[in-house]
Amino acid sequence: MAIRLGWPFLGMFFLIICLLASAKLVMPTTDSNVTAYFNRTSFPENFTFGVASSSYQYEGNVGGHRGQSIWENFTRSYPERIDGGTNAHIANDFYNRYVNDLQILEDLHMDAFRFSINWARLLPSGNISQVNQYGIDFYNKVINDSIAKGLEPFVTIFHWDSPQALEDKYEGFLSDQIV
Repeated sequence: MAIRLGWPFLGMFFLIICLLASAKLVMPTTDSNVTAYFNRTSFPENFTFGVASSSYQYEGNVGGHRGQSIWENFTRSYPERIDGGTNAHIANDFYNRYVNDLQILEDLHMDAFRFSINWARLLPSGNISQVNQYGIDFYNKVINDSIAKGLEPFVTIFHWDSPQALEDKYEGFLSDQIV
């Protein structure tokens, strides 16, 4: 997030990677009369083409049926440490647009989708006895819809974000009580 190029650059980078994975690109060869193509056949048959996201940087929907995360607190407390003082409150709005995003991945013939869990969405108060059903339902839909579109879901359990309540109570991962 501290890179000057910002969110539009990341979106374009994501699009370029997806296009490279599915499009035929003309590659120069030593023989000027021969055109070689770089495509899926350039990789082993069992190679997995996929894309990845990170919940804080991608999902958005801050405040919508979820608690505060340590990254939200950081970007609000220290906006000068983030280029342009931006945050990910809306991000790419995957939370509200995941159906369309998964359709794009299917259209690009991706094999896999890696995403991370936003624990502030599942445990807004940081308390295991207060699980947020909206969060459970959201991730279940993402997993089920990914599978329905032929995408193998890969879930990152922890991607450097946790509920602020756990940070406040246990000092995050400095305590084994967070687990």
